[in-house]
Amino acid sequence: MTTPTHITEALDTILRAAKNRGAEQSEALYSGGKHFGLKAEKGELGEYKVSSSAVVGVRLFKDQKVALAYSEDLSPESLNKMVDQAFETLPLMPAKPFEKLACADELAIKNETISEEELNPAQMKKRIDFALKLESEVLARDSRVKNAPYSGLNEVVSVRAMKNSLGASSFEKKKSAGCYTSALMEDQGKNAMYYHSTMARHFEDLNPEICIEESLKRAQDLLKGKSLKSGQYTVVLSPDLLASLFGVFSRLFSAKAIVEGTHPCKDRLGTKMAVDGFTLIDSPKAQENLYPVHFDDEGFPTKDTVLFENGVFKGLLHNSATALELGLPHSPNASRGPRGPLSLGSVHEKISAGTMSEKEIFAGDVFEIIDMQGLHSGANSTTGDFSFAASGYFWQNGSIQQVVRGVTVSGNFYEALLKISGIGKDLKTNSSLSFTAPLLRFEGFTTAGEA
Repeated sequence: MTTPTHITEALDTILRAAKNRGAEQSEALYSGGKHFGLKAEKGELGEYKVSSSAVVGVRLFKDQKVALAYSEDLSPESLNKMVDQAFETLPLMPAKPFEKLACADELAIKNETISEEELNPAQMKKRIDFALKLESEVLARDSRVKNAPYSGLNEVVSVRAMKNSLGASSFEKKKSAGCYTSALMEDQGKNAMYYHSTMARHFEDLNPEICIEESLKRAQDLLKGKSLKSGQYTVVLSPDLLASLFGVFSRLFSAKAIVEGTHPCKDRLGTKMAVDGFTLIDSPKAQENLYPVHFDDEGFPTKDTVLFENGVFKGLLHNSATALELGLPHSPNASRGPRGPLSLGSVHEKISAGTMSEKEIFAGDVFEIIDMQGLHSGANSTTGDFSFAASGYFWQNGSIQQVVRGVTVSGNFYEALLKISGIGKDLKTNSSLSFTAPLLRFEGFTTAGEA
């Protein structure tokens, strides 16, 4: 797959202008694509959206300083003006001696043939019918459903490309589709709502039944929910909620947080922070991912980064600047958009499977949480403390005894890693296909419900 001519010409224009104005090094980044979306509302299309975007950015280096600028206009005049603007801000920038270009790789990834032609009338009708069905089926299958406030589909074609003055270049094009629906139910003065989404590479691969059935089942169950007696409980989180929990405390894996002095456990690298058997990696090419990610935003080829190995806090996510400043091995986890500075992040976190069957995971008294609210506002990534409103199922000896609503769950993330009492043997992936893990049993989560 070769980079389209108009993108190559824009990136080359940026690099040439930066060099002519005296930059020691420069990097040009492109991000763009097309978005198509439909939303159903009361039996009709509530939203029909077709949009496209294209933005380019420059990161230039001189005298140990770094300047940024971006443009949504790819004309040569605008690109030259963008470079001028970056140079104008350069004297105002602080020194960043560790941030410099380091990649000289050339990568062009062909995931598959991706077309961007306009939808013909038959294809459009099929998508409209699909979106309307998501809403109408939820409403039709249970008389207690009062509304399906979120129902629709999206299709996205995304393109990213990079070139720098060391000769590195990268290009990747992807296509994805997603659908979602929700069920808002009312019965005997009680309300409950549940939302579910799913993703695939192509519209034709989407299965609306998954969203419809999951939204209805969970909402139906939650209508029957009641509080749980306050106390300490063994807790199991759904894959989506487990991904959210680890996402809130992702600073633990950030080398940038160490550089900035905000890392919560910087002195514990290389020490035991989780139970035996707990292994966590960032796996950009994981088969569960919607697409493998072949290079980071500096252009380096991606590879697995071990974050925990058998309970030991083993590694950090790096870009080239953090690795150089901390004197640690570089991991290709740079993250940057055309508008923003160099940062870092995970792509697809994956917890390794254990040995426990699902029957063993749910043995004894277990609170399975399927919905949480307020996690981000109720979490402190420095101390590890968290608190959130929760709903789910109370299990006893392998069977559901009660649907749970109206409780608050609290605990400490860093302590919870040492209180994992079971790791399932079957891997599950969250709905956005960005996180894979077995079921985990956490001991000692405090649940505040009935006195």
